[in-house]
Amino acid sequence: IYELGVSCFLFLTGFGHTYYFYTRQDYSYGRLMRVLLRMNLAVGCFCMTSITPDSYVMLYYVCALHSFFFLWIFVAMKVYNRQNNTNKFGLRFKMIGVGFILFIVWDLDL
Repeated sequence: IYELGVSCFLFLTGFGHTYYFYTRQDYSYGRLMRVLLRMNLAVGCFCMTSITPDSYVMLYYVCALHSFFFLWIFVAMKVYNRQNNTNKFGLRFKMIGVGFILFIVWDLDL
């Protein structure tokens, strides 16, 4: 059930970031750095201070996972960002393309 919760949370944050980029059209690097810093600062500090053999640093993989998918969403929304609002299929094709690339990267043995 833990993995289901992580998957739901990952979807909701991805949807929230996509909706923000879709409505605000803010693709600045200041926004990128603020989001990445907000998601990773506390966990990074904790992992740096708890370098003991019995620490459970791998329990904080969720922050790295969210950062990775936020970067994918940021790049997908920034590339050809005029296509996001011009027609109803522009954003859909981009998201299908990102899903296809992620499928190739993780699921195919290349």
